[in-house]
Amino acid sequence: MNEVIGKGNVDFMFDTMKGATASLPVMKKKTGLIVSVSTSGNGTVLKKNHAPDLPSYLVLLLNIIDWLYTTYFSWRGVNYSSLYMSGNAEDLEGFSRWVGE
Repeated sequence: MNEVIGKGNVDFMFDTMKGATASLPVMKKKTGLIVSVSTSGNGTVLKKNHAPDLPSYLVLLLNIIDWLYTTYFSWRGVNYSSLYMSGNAEDLEGFSRWVGE
């Protein structure tokens, strides 16, 4: 993939299969954005919006993992964010609007 697309040519990637790390070379430095639905994401957001009974130790663990992902990509000059998708049309439309901005 890196040879076909070329280094630093991709502005945005929607990661659905944990391919973000392998795709780092094709992302634009400083302005590239990877949004992933294939990672656990932030525990605080998960508890607030989707799983109010999530134990505190899992919230902390997920927050640490999310921080590690975000920091790893930041060190390589790419912005990273995780997104929870529940698979409904409303979420997909909201994501569409967000990408269009």
